[in-house]
Amino acid sequence: MTVTEAAQTDHFDFPSYQMPPRLSDTTRHLCGAAYLDQDYAETVIREVIEDERRAVAPSFGFDLNAVVRHCFRAQRRYLVRDSLLFGLLVIGVLTSITATVGWVVLGLIVLLARSRELRELSLPVRFLLFGTLITIVLCTGGLSLVLPLVSVSTGLQIFIDSLLGTGSDLSGDSLVEALQIRMAAGVFGFLAWLPLLLGIATLVVLVRFERTTHRILTGELGPGRPPVLPTLPNERVARRLDLVARAQYGNITVQERDPFLGCGAAEHGWSYAIPVRPASRRVAGQDGGPEAPPIDQAELGPALTAHVRAAVRRMREDPLPRAVRVPGLSLVPHIVADGVRRQGDPLLDPETGMPRSRASEEVIDVIVRHPQGGLRYYDRIVVSGAGKPLHTADGRLVLPEQSLGIDISAFVHVAVEGGLLYVEFVTTVMPPIKGRYALVDRLQPEQSMVRIVRDVLANMVTDSVLSGWRLVKRLRHDRGMKTRMDDAFAASKQFRTHDYGARVSVRQLVAERNAVKHLQLLDEWKYTKLLERAVLEAVVSFLSERGLDTGNLVQRASEAQNIFGNVNNIFGGQQAFDSSNVKFEQHN
Repeated sequence: MTVTEAAQTDHFDFPSYQMPPRLSDTTRHLCGAAYLDQDYAETVIREVIEDERRAVAPSFGFDLNAVVRHCFRAQRRYLVRDSLLFGLLVIGVLTSITATVGWVVLGLIVLLARSRELRELSLPVRFLLFGTLITIVLCTGGLSLVLPLVSVSTGLQIFIDSLLGTGSDLSGDSLVEALQIRMAAGVFGFLAWLPLLLGIATLVVLVRFERTTHRILTGELGPGRPPVLPTLPNERVARRLDLVARAQYGNITVQERDPFLGCGAAEHGWSYAIPVRPASRRVAGQDGGPEAPPIDQAELGPALTAHVRAAVRRMREDPLPRAVRVPGLSLVPHIVADGVRRQGDPLLDPETGMPRSRASEEVIDVIVRHPQGGLRYYDRIVVSGAGKPLHTADGRLVLPEQSLGIDISAFVHVAVEGGLLYVEFVTTVMPPIKGRYALVDRLQPEQSMVRIVRDVLANMVTDSVLSGWRLVKRLRHDRGMKTRMDDAFAASKQFRTHDYGARVSVRQLVAERNAVKHLQLLDEWKYTKLLERAVLEAVVSFLSERGLDTGNLVQRASEAQNIFGNVNNIFGGQQAFDSSNVKFEQHN
């Protein structure tokens, strides 16, 4: 390693990784989502693993390593299930084509009834389509029901003939013919009952699959359980995931379009640009007034950044009483880097080609002092959805800590350029995980088999009919993984520049679009207002302490705080409001 490379390694690196002793609630929900949604597991593997040089979105409050491992395990389980279902379907085609056609058509009816496209068709077209399909099912299904009855009738007739002794004086040839007839009747009876037996076998496969899934969700992924790390398919995937596990806890977000990827949608924001000048209007040396102290603009940005950090930390520390501190508040650095980077870029790891995810304290200080560079620094203030436990005056527990399931992040950026002080404030909200993926907390370990069978019966026909398509899709995906990894690696070396930025957030893939509970919405408003007020007062107090002119900043800040859900851009004493959620304006 050259001296230059060693210096770059000191500036950027990957954090260390240590498996947490317990899975957080968010981690358990994301792991459980892999077993409940095949598309989610496939998307996670594609976005996180298959491009070995792509960065990953920051993981706040969950462990991406465990999530990816459970996605691979869920994919293997789905592969086994669909193989068995498709095998039973093929046996049905070979032995009873009529019953199998009726089964497949019934599955198509269920799929059409659940499809959104069908609702857009006119009523006569839907009536004709469903009428045709139901007629086919009744005809084939009726034949499938008649055949077992015929087989039973034939078996009873042979049994009665034997009791009456109709074959007691048969010759040798006649006896052979009788045996052949009985064997043919037995084969006919078996084939007649085979569709029903295949249906029972399909039910058994699905029940056992769902039963095992239930045990994983309530056992391995239950609250407070030690983590279980499923195995990975090969060593190459293991090396990639080892790097991802370290990169997820970095302070650099490599993304071309969304600088806050993994933090939720931007909900509220404002920006101020004010002149850097003394509060006194008197010119130094005139009217006998004291000479104004010089303003070191180079130190103004770092000093204001440190001042805001200290103000935010005071919201969670002494001398505030414990009862009034903001719960779950943390302050972390957030550096935004453009995803499109050149080969040999200092941010890229020379061994793996993946962007390094952590910047040193020295680099952070340089970015704060030089906001015009290629990296942008934010102080990220995070308020998690965890509440406080309630106790009586004598310490008795009233209500344990309860999480509302949302995370509020406030991003603060400070820059001094062209004699102006620029302050930017943006809040994002990570909505709760969708209810269907939080099943790990709703299921009871002793859930009755009746509910599992009921859920299986609701999707039994469609799972069987779609098993072949899903099996082919999954086999193509598994066999093509190495090819796609090779292609992604080659694409990163084909041109001088390449987009290394993360494309999705594993957490946001399963999140609601907005807060779904009223208390979540109230908490979103409350903590946004608290953080906004803390930052604004820190900026005003800093300028006042330095003897700098605040102009009408205080008045504008008070007006801005009365408007929530909009972005407020104040420049040159003018205020502009926009009705969209967040819209930034460039001032020339």
